[in-house]
Amino acid sequence: MSWRSSSLKSKQEFRGADCLNAYCYCGAIKIYITRPNKLSVMPTAPYPHVIFPQHCRLSTIRNFKDEKWWLAGEVNKFPTKYLASHCVCIHCRRESGFDIQSWVFASKANIFEAGSGAPLNLSDDGVGRPKGLKQYLASPSRYSEFCGTCGATVFWWQAGRPDIIDISVGLLDQDQDGVRAEEWLKWHKKRVGCAEDTKVGRSTIEGLLYGMAQFKA
Repeated sequence: MSWRSSSLKSKQEFRGADCLNAYCYCGAIKIYITRPNKLSVMPTAPYPHVIFPQHCRLSTIRNFKDEKWWLAGEVNKFPTKYLASHCVCIHCRRESGFDIQSWVFASKANIFEAGSGAPLNLSDDGVGRPKGLKQYLASPSRYSEFCGTCGATVFWWQAGRPDIIDISVGLLDQDQDGVRAEEWLKWHKKRVGCAEDTKVGRSTIEGLLYGMAQFKA
């Protein structure tokens, strides 16, 4: 039996959607993500921990081959989806208050505040930075962004990878494409980010990996 609610648009209808909305509980933060385009493939970014363990060789993590790992799915040889994954690192757990944090990786050029045509800007308080967003320095040059009103986790980014932003999957509008947003996201099933260094119980991680393996989309 399919998990997908009958109240949602059909997959065929939703494939043509140009943007996916996201918002926090109180509505102070409202953003939207556009489909991958030519700007999406321009950044160069090191691999995240969900693809390679953080203790892997630095030469590997730096992604010298310039793989566009945050993009997935293809129509006419052009990407149509973004990579999504789960993380259990200590920073994510402390900031979200939960053992598992789910992220979608997207180019900054594809993230906009609702009602604005200016691409997302997180570096300063200028044009493109949502007014209700608050910033926390999680570790040197690594930033967590959250709603200053309801406290919802919104973004994570780092100075060494400024053009690829982690967006909290929990913000995505489930009424558009369901909680897994399968027409927009390609879920990474082989690893859970920082699983080798976490204090989360092995049974939790193994259960998550097992569940993802059963998920066929």
